[in-house]
Amino acid sequence: DTSVKNKLLTNVECSVNELSYKKDAQFLKYIDSIKIIKNAVEFIHDRQKEAHKIAVVTNSNRRIAEEILKYINIKNQGQKPWFFCLY
Repeated sequence: DTSVKNKLLTNVECSVNELSYKKDAQFLKYIDSIKIIKNAVEFIHDRQKEAHKIAVVTNSNRRIAEEILKYINIKNQGQKPWFFCLY
């Protein structure tokens, strides 16, 4: 978000935090439009049933990643660490 603000939206009057909030709000508004890879959710559920450790690696922010997981009904089975965010 910082790069977008500093390189593409130099003439827009808002902070990086405001930009991030607005972007996240728009994403969540249309979360039902995301495309789920066929059998991906079932694959993860099967691995969890087999007690495999699962981690999420993303270049999204953690809030959005957690909302996507909630939307597709994937829950942390009490494992730590759960998230690795790459920015």
